[in-house]
Amino acid sequence: MEPKATTSESDFLQSGLNLIDQAISIFDRDLRLAAWNTRFVTLFNLPQRLAVRGQSFEAIIRFLIEAGEYGQIDNIDQYVAERLDQARAFEPHYFERQRDNGAIISVEGHPLTKGGWVTVYTDISQTKAKERLLESRTQDLHGQVSIYAADLSSTNRELKASIAALEETKRQLMASEERMRMAFDYAPAHIAQISPERRYIYSNGGLSRLLPDMPGDIVGRSVAEVLGQSSFDRVAPAIDRAFDGQTQIVEFTHEADGKRLRVAFTPVQEAGRTTAVNALTLDITEETISRAMIAQANRRATAAMMVSGLAHDFSNLLLIIQAAQNELLKAHDLDAVEVTLRAAERGRELIARISKMTAGGSGKPERTDLVAVLKELDYLVRPLLSADLRLVIQTHEEAVYVLLDRGYLVDCLINLVINAQHAIEGRNRNEVAGAALATGEIVFDLRMEGQRAHLQVRDTGEGFSPEALAHGFEPFFTTRSETGSGLGLSSVFDLSHQAGGSARLSNQPSGGAQVDIFLPAERGAGSGAGAQGGPVLLVENDSLLRAEERQVIRQLGYQVLEASNGHEALALLASQNFGFIVSDLDLGQGPDGLAVAQQGEEQGIPGIIISALPASSPQRQAAEGRYAFISKPLNAAGLAATVEALNRREQPQEAEA
Repeated sequence: MEPKATTSESDFLQSGLNLIDQAISIFDRDLRLAAWNTRFVTLFNLPQRLAVRGQSFEAIIRFLIEAGEYGQIDNIDQYVAERLDQARAFEPHYFERQRDNGAIISVEGHPLTKGGWVTVYTDISQTKAKERLLESRTQDLHGQVSIYAADLSSTNRELKASIAALEETKRQLMASEERMRMAFDYAPAHIAQISPERRYIYSNGGLSRLLPDMPGDIVGRSVAEVLGQSSFDRVAPAIDRAFDGQTQIVEFTHEADGKRLRVAFTPVQEAGRTTAVNALTLDITEETISRAMIAQANRRATAAMMVSGLAHDFSNLLLIIQAAQNELLKAHDLDAVEVTLRAAERGRELIARISKMTAGGSGKPERTDLVAVLKELDYLVRPLLSADLRLVIQTHEEAVYVLLDRGYLVDCLINLVINAQHAIEGRNRNEVAGAALATGEIVFDLRMEGQRAHLQVRDTGEGFSPEALAHGFEPFFTTRSETGSGLGLSSVFDLSHQAGGSARLSNQPSGGAQVDIFLPAERGAGSGAGAQGGPVLLVENDSLLRAEERQVIRQLGYQVLEASNGHEALALLASQNFGFIVSDLDLGQGPDGLAVAQQGEEQGIPGIIISALPASSPQRQAAEGRYAFISKPLNAAGLAATVEALNRREQPQEAEA
């Protein structure tokens, strides 16, 4: 269905039509009243309930028939059905008819390019009267005939001028509507209108671009059905306030896709009441990640000021080691040996954590199988756990691939196990007269949710305190004053956000702690990025096009790293292994797409060139002669066929998108 005009467009159209003296009505392709002028309402004495946008052609024609506009009709239902059939197969027409009150009107209809029609009604009673008078007095009143003929000519000229003005107005309005529709359709946002019944009555189709799993046509469907009940519950209060006349802005995470969305709800006022709500939805996932990383960086800057205090703590540990060594040398005291070992180990852990914190987290990202890492984790931490502590690894996929530093991931998971063990010991200590027994369960549960991996870590410990829930991801925050450095959960935060995901802390109903980590991921080995040895390098200097192309590549199950120019692309190629390259040909200043593809070729990485340049362009001809080529705009079918040909080590033909 073509998107309907917005309220502001329709108001503009109706204001223009009111300047025309003839009665005018415009119906859309769905036989709904789209625009009209005041003359149309007064000419046919339409009641206010019928002169509303969206009113059906059937209701209006039935009213006119019952009002006697078409004379005596015996079977009104049959006549209405015939008129509806004529309207659906609309043809241009002109005819004249006499109304019940004796007036004569001309009816002229023209179809619209996008469907629907415009009809012009002109009262020609005076013109017809003059024609009849002219015919009756032709023989006797030659002088009068000349006068009436002049009047008739003048009337015809005025009518032609009015028709010409109407045609020009229609052309301008249609051109304006087309420009507005194109702007809405290509906007990097979802623009919609919601009815009081909480259903979509207009959509520019942008929701499926923001959330790939969403349907393209949502008009007529309820907001709860489209967004899902959990997401609708987040925005429903804001929609309610918007219908109360208050503009609302709300941010929420769409659970199915894991994207962070910002929605602005604006009331549409007519006659002093809110008849609908406009909704503008933006994808702010990257903005949210950037805000979180900036906040984390600020906390790190503050934490850096504490390093001197940690150095003082480490000096104290060294003093303990030195004193214990002196005692050991003097008395060969075995207790002193134990104290020395514990203090030295504590100092080693502290320095290792400070080193990782100051290094800024992740090193070189690589394609990592989370399932394999969890199986490896079971072997790594088993010696650290008591016999009564049960570690459960639950995976629901054969393989789940993410892009991050494998070593850093393993460190973070070990930290979570150690934190859970301490929490379980703390709970048991409180329940069993001070005994620190590690009896309980730690569960790692991994599953895919859409295009992201959800790793949930939960334990049967004492859970997070309110303070820990609020500050647990901050560097150096800890509730274990004797043994904690406060860098474990902070590392989890860094790992998830640097990989383009998120993390959150909560408590289970039973009281145990729960950490949820969400990461962009793909299932299994498949023919995705892993088949070629890494993610896809996307090189595009236009940010809006890059976002669209990234979505197309991700739809095929690939992970994507992006570069906005040739210099960035060459730098990424020097530090990261890629499965293949998708590069625009013209990248502005600096190295072009051919240079990027050539560098990839030297490293054994296949290259795909995309461009909107004409076939006669020498630059395009050079690219087509050497690399796989796809004409813009990029789409999933063309890319999939080209990648399949690359995997077969064949030179593909041009895939028109």
